[in-house]
Amino acid sequence: MRGVVPPLVTPFTSDGEVDCASLRRLCEFLIVAGVDGLYPCGTTGEFPLLSLDERRAVVETVVEAAAGRVPVFAHVGTASTREAVELARHAAAAGADGIGALTPYFYAYGDDDLARYYLELAEAIAPLPVYLYSLPSFARNTVSPELAAQLYRRAPNVVGLKDSSGDLDVLRAHRAVQVPGKAVSLLSGTDGLNLAALELGCDGMISGNANAAPEPFVALWRAWQSSNSVAARAAQAQIDAVRTVFANGARLADLKAVLVEHGILSTAVVRAPQPSAGDGGRLVSALEAAGVVESSQVLARSGA
Repeated sequence: MRGVVPPLVTPFTSDGEVDCASLRRLCEFLIVAGVDGLYPCGTTGEFPLLSLDERRAVVETVVEAAAGRVPVFAHVGTASTREAVELARHAAAAGADGIGALTPYFYAYGDDDLARYYLELAEAIAPLPVYLYSLPSFARNTVSPELAAQLYRRAPNVVGLKDSSGDLDVLRAHRAVQVPGKAVSLLSGTDGLNLAALELGCDGMISGNANAAPEPFVALWRAWQSSNSVAARAAQAQIDAVRTVFANGARLADLKAVLVEHGILSTAVVRAPQPSAGDGGRLVSALEAAGVVESSQVLARSGA
């Protein structure tokens, strides 16, 4: 994974079923906006609230909608190694370009336990690439730099990590991991650190906020790629404004509400007990006030 890779929201119909038609429109919207990859069934996609069959359906839909235009990395992490391996094998068979996997959650595990989990996943889909995913505030367990280094060495297809610790020192420690003969990929999962992460040498960002406001994230990546530091700082400032509008991702339904206003999703429904959405029109107005006003142009290009 590289560049801007949104962890997709999972659209639902009014009766709470996965809305594959809206999901296809979302993929089209984001691809036209210039994102560099798609990451279905992640935290922003409410994966703990989806059944395994629903997760399979989401991955199949996203792979089909992407149609090879951008890579699709399916998130397959669960509390159970067995289920994670099942989802990983399905993603590979469905045509995903690789997988990401959160640490198993709820119970506390040591590095040896976590290593077994990731090594089984890597073996199940080799040689497709595997990304580690560390989100200690939610999952309780952490991928330490030492564990990551061990996994990079032991599994050729464990290629990188998404760090959502929110700690720049942790990101710096992961960036310092060196494996002879292997280029390790590191992505930021914390929007407030995106520019700082790029300055550390990270390869991109996985941002839930980019579902509803992809423009500043794409602008940041392109500015960074062209060595335009002034434009990069301006884009990060816009990202910070987007974070404020969405309360730093506290309400996933608000992302959906904005996408409903844009005609991408049919509803802003989330799975209970997730809190329902705020006023979508107000959120769009707040984004426009923050200078994020390009969505209409993206929508026109995407035909939505």
